[in-house]
Amino acid sequence: TGIQPLHIVEHETYADRFEVYECSQQDGYETGQMGVKAKKTYRAGEEVLREYPSMRVCTSHPASSPEEAEAKFARAVQEAYGVCSGPTQAAIMDLSSCREDDGADICGRTMQGVFATNTYALGQGATHGGLFLTLSRLNHSCRPNCVHHWRADLHMMVVHAVRDIKVGEELCT
Repeated sequence: TGIQPLHIVEHETYADRFEVYECSQQDGYETGQMGVKAKKTYRAGEEVLREYPSMRVCTSHPASSPEEAEAKFARAVQEAYGVCSGPTQAAIMDLSSCREDDGADICGRTMQGVFATNTYALGQGATHGGLFLTLSRLNHSCRPNCVHHWRADLHMMVVHAVRDIKVGEELCT
């Protein structure tokens, strides 16, 4: 149906548009937290990024109990992770996790925790969630300079500037 393989890196290179960097404690971030900075200026409305999900998982599982639903979700996440390439799996496990202590692997993260922390709904009322390696690095702000939306026709998440952005400014949603 035209959906790209989910573990392939975007067709465009963004090296001249933005960079992933380690945020500073001085700016109120935790040690090791990552963010994304603009390497060029953006005008309000300009596209900043478009990205295929590295993982795509059904997040709505009919079940007779919360435990059964959680088990089905965990299986779906593990199956989607299993078809990713080795480098993609490593990049996924480098993302933050909200469940670092429940059945954690050797690096302190569970796949379900990473997915739950970094998932974006693939459209309004979606039954699937997507994990995006770059979009997941954009931090939250109550005064964001970017907005993201799912483009079902492209099978991609697209990020646009909501105001002018200067070189070196952190990109936030």
